[in-house]
Amino acid sequence: MPRTGRPSVLRRLRRDEEGSILIEALAAAVVLIVIAMALLSSLDTAAKGSSRIHARAAASALAEQDLERMRSIAATKLANLREENDRVSAGVTYHVVSRAEWITDDTSAPASCTSDTAQKQYLRITSTVTSAVVGTDMAPVTASSIVAPPVAAFGTDQGTLAVKVVDRDNAPVLNATVRATAPSGATISDATNSAGCAVFGYIDAGTYDVAVEKPGYVDPEGDAIATQTGVAVTAGQVNLTQQSYDVAGYVTFDFTAPNPVTPAQLNASRGWNAFVGNTTSRVAPGGAAFTADSKAGIGPVAVYPFTGAYTFFSGDCTGNDPTKAPANDAAFFASNPSMAQIVARAQTLAVTLKQPSFKVGVVSANPVTITVKETTATPTGTTPGCGGAQKLGAATTWTTLAVGSTTYVTRTWSKNHSVPFVDTGLPFGTYTVCAFDPTAQKYAQTSLDLKSLATPAAATLNTKNGTATTTGCP
Repeated sequence: MPRTGRPSVLRRLRRDEEGSILIEALAAAVVLIVIAMALLSSLDTAAKGSSRIHARAAASALAEQDLERMRSIAATKLANLREENDRVSAGVTYHVVSRAEWITDDTSAPASCTSDTAQKQYLRITSTVTSAVVGTDMAPVTASSIVAPPVAAFGTDQGTLAVKVVDRDNAPVLNATVRATAPSGATISDATNSAGCAVFGYIDAGTYDVAVEKPGYVDPEGDAIATQTGVAVTAGQVNLTQQSYDVAGYVTFDFTAPNPVTPAQLNASRGWNAFVGNTTSRVAPGGAAFTADSKAGIGPVAVYPFTGAYTFFSGDCTGNDPTKAPANDAAFFASNPSMAQIVARAQTLAVTLKQPSFKVGVVSANPVTITVKETTATPTGTTPGCGGAQKLGAATTWTTLAVGSTTYVTRTWSKNHSVPFVDTGLPFGTYTVCAFDPTAQKYAQTSLDLKSLATPAAATLNTKNGTATTTGCP
């Protein structure tokens, strides 16, 4: 009887053996690939390392060459040197920054801003080199040296200008650009050092205009470029001037006012300007011209981050301050703390400026045109002053709106609102409101003091009994 099981077993063994050989071959291939990748990575790392070594060596050579060049420059020209240029070495472009700065002594300490009349006696020359590799894959190459100018190298009519830039806490502001411009228009510039100082040594005696600039910073007036004019430099002395400069905060403004017909109802309003008050007071930039229509909002406005609170109110002069006449509300900002707030560094603060309103009814046989003028007086001894009899708005700013059986003065925008309402919100102050009937050629006007958020100033203009005119409201 034939045996059929044994050949089947042998065939299975051969197949198992072939499978094992295939697995071993695949494993060997994987090992070979891993070794090859490691070798290639090692070669790539070595190539990059060699490239960095060559780049750093070339940058170091350029820095030393630049130092030798600066050493050969006459001391009178080397003082306050600031230069930048590109150099090519082995087909690679390197950026070279050269500078000379005055230092206190030969210990290389940066010059500090002091009122000491002794001028600095040493110059530190520095060359900093960067490229696509140097300064990116590795630190920039910097070389420096000390130069002692020869005795009497500078004239007797030269002095030193030291500009110290500090923040609100009197801490130094680093890397702010300082420019000093002579009456001739010649300008020298430098960046503040670790002491917050920019020192311009042995410059011609006279007066200089100084400007300080750093992105995101403002001076106490809220200006991005801080300026001082007529800074005196006396021969043979270090002449110190200090500038406050700090990271800006920001404020945005919108406006509200009571609906004069229903004073308990507070509506969105519009305004021409916002006033920002602290140790310095100013009109916020970005407002509208009085001859244009008013604005729904203003800002963001950059402000200095004082540690004390700002006061904010609608208007363009101190006469619009609710704590002054005609309002004379000494407790206004305590009662409305949202209009008296601290603005922190880099903060954006949204402020709603509350305005008083007026309730003026119009009686006329015909359609009328409305004119509103501000006549607010400037409080004694304050600035900025108010503009006198200033017409507010364009020809289309003011109109009338019928509410029940009465017609009221309002802004055109609120009449055309999806839900019409009366908006006569204005800064605290004194105003003249006039209605002119061009058909009957008569006008009627009244003077109003806007001094309360709770009680709108009220009057009635009756052109039927008005003053005859052919030219409209006075």
